[in-house]
Amino acid sequence: MPVAKLIHNPGAGEEEHTPEDLISLIESKGYTCKYSSVKDKEWDEISSDIDFLIIAGGDGTVRQVAKKLLNKKLLDKPAPLTILPLGTANNIATTLNLNRDINEVISKWNTREPRNFDVGKVTGLPDNNFLIESMGFGTVPQLIQEFKKKYEKSFDTPEEEIRAAQQLMHHILQTCNPAWCHISLDGKDYSDEYIIVEIMNIKAVGPKLLLAPHADPGDGVFDVVMVKGSQREALANYLQDRIHDRPTEIPIQAVKARTIKITWKGSVVHVDDEVVKLKKPIEVEIELKSGLLDIIMPE
Repeated sequence: MPVAKLIHNPGAGEEEHTPEDLISLIESKGYTCKYSSVKDKEWDEISSDIDFLIIAGGDGTVRQVAKKLLNKKLLDKPAPLTILPLGTANNIATTLNLNRDINEVISKWNTREPRNFDVGKVTGLPDNNFLIESMGFGTVPQLIQEFKKKYEKSFDTPEEEIRAAQQLMHHILQTCNPAWCHISLDGKDYSDEYIIVEIMNIKAVGPKLLLAPHADPGDGVFDVVMVKGSQREALANYLQDRIHDRPTEIPIQAVKARTIKITWKGSVVHVDDEVVKLKKPIEVEIELKSGLLDIIMPE
């Protein structure tokens, strides 16, 4: 019987899944389940009998577990991962087509072989070694900062929180100023003034901002989204359509690249959900690394 370790964030999303419920559901599908909460001190201890890891939580929990494994076992590839999406945005799970009923996800774990999940190696930023979801400059880190300041209270539902963040992003787009960015993608120069530069490993960032709808974290390239000031209105209209659930295509074409060098004249950058303040422009390099993580994806 396969042995799984469930790494659970009990505070994720609406907190509707208890540890006992998750363990019972997993074991009912023919697995032996060991449990750790991310609040436990030794949650990252993984015994040799573990066949795969189950991350139950949102994007933040997935990042927390993945980065811990990458920092801890660079020479010893970690066990395959899979995700039970219990968070607010669930951008990673949505990209992997895992953002659905967890009973259905668990039932189909044995139908597919693990696939690669690319990771970005980041050089030039202190205390940020890996990129799991996205990294960027301009309005997205500004959104992360302003949202935390503006909305200290909790929301009644994840949907309300996402909608509030999307509306704030729409407002920021109207007033932000372009900044100069020296950027090289696989050796080709794309330097210009931009309001957004996002290196996307998955389809969406933050509050379900679908900036790279064709991104695939297993295809061996990043999708780099660069938005000039002249494209501000088109992107704002696209975001407004998304807020109101109107089907539409993003008017910005992403550029595929494996190695990226950036010097940004702005003051902040985000790596996944962490914002880093820059005292001065510094050159950052992002290099795609394939095969460091394996994700189990059901059909």
